[in-house]
Amino acid sequence: LGVVEAMHESSCLFSARLKGSLPAHCSCESSDWNSFVEYREDHGLHYEASIEDFNETVLQQVDDLTKVDWPMYREAVKRFIGDLGQVELEFGTKILCDAQRQKLTQLAQYEVPRAARQPGSQAETHRCAKFLPSRLSLP
Repeated sequence: LGVVEAMHESSCLFSARLKGSLPAHCSCESSDWNSFVEYREDHGLHYEASIEDFNETVLQQVDDLTKVDWPMYREAVKRFIGDLGQVELEFGTKILCDAQRQKLTQLAQYEVPRAARQPGSQAETHRCAKFLPSRLSLP
């Protein structure tokens, strides 16, 4: 199990589980860490958007569509962190460095607020935006 927010670490987990070994780029304390190249296929399509480009109604619709996804996603992130911990112990290699661990731990603890905001309000930045990059590149 991997998560897209930690593609580098996910590739290391896959390698450990499927090959029984870790590439040099899997030690986050090594200079080899920076040699990892993430591949993204965009099929020639480019779309750049910022979370601020979407009005509150659209953001609320996204929340409504994904509200049942969050509990499952949180559990997946928790499992991912645990699986990485096992691989780190097995191989004696630190894969999940502190900043990334903190980010993933926050994701694993995130609770979607029950009180829905009113569509059209100019409330604070969308509640899930803190987990997204400031600019989204969507296929």
